[in-house]
Amino acid sequence: MADKYGRKKGLLVASAIFGISSLAMAVAPDRNVFIAFRFVAGIGVGMASMLSPMYIAEVSPAHLRGRMVAINQLTIVTGILVTNIINYGLRNHGDDAWRWMFGLGVLPSLLFFLGALWLPESPRWLVKAGRSAEARTVLNRIGGDHLQLSLCLLFKFSDGNERVSYGHIFRKAVLPAVVVGIILAIFQQFCGINVVFNYTPRIFKSIGVSQDGQLLQTVFIGGVNLVFTILAMLLVDKLGRKPLM
Repeated sequence: MADKYGRKKGLLVASAIFGISSLAMAVAPDRNVFIAFRFVAGIGVGMASMLSPMYIAEVSPAHLRGRMVAINQLTIVTGILVTNIINYGLRNHGDDAWRWMFGLGVLPSLLFFLGALWLPESPRWLVKAGRSAEARTVLNRIGGDHLQLSLCLLFKFSDGNERVSYGHIFRKAVLPAVVVGIILAIFQQFCGINVVFNYTPRIFKSIGVSQDGQLLQTVFIGGVNLVFTILAMLLVDKLGRKPLM
């Protein structure tokens, strides 16, 4: 979708999916409907997880690119922490409090949609689509000092007629990096962090923590997540990516 219709439209679709699924989960009449729209929410998560860092990398000036991509991760962990705090505040609002916990996702979804409407299209995609004049305008907005260099690089690497097959990832120059990336992603899952985030209340319930305490623990874990994301951002340019990994 991003290659055919543009990064911006992909982000708009992802935000719409977030909003619709949040509202549908909040008003779900039964478990099956809830699970179905939970699945739909996952589609939005998958799209945004791929499109957001791609868009940021393509529109950010070179000297800000690393920092901007890192800020994307910061917004994710901040969102997790804010959600945990809100859920903790809603804990004693009756048996239907969970509906508010899911339904309030409409608000950030709306902000996401309005923000994506305001964004310019990716200059890289515009060049690939043969809309070079628009790409020049966008580059002027985001970094006129580097306009000519950026345009030259875009024309060099974004030939709209080029067909790249998936077989390219098996080339000798590329495959080691791909394998390392995959292994790092697998190890990240092996550490169990998603289990902790998704089942924190159940984990703490199993050791006798009260319901209020279970939700409070999610706030603490989200806070630790946020602190160390900021710490990594502060150190990544000083120590480098590889030593921190």
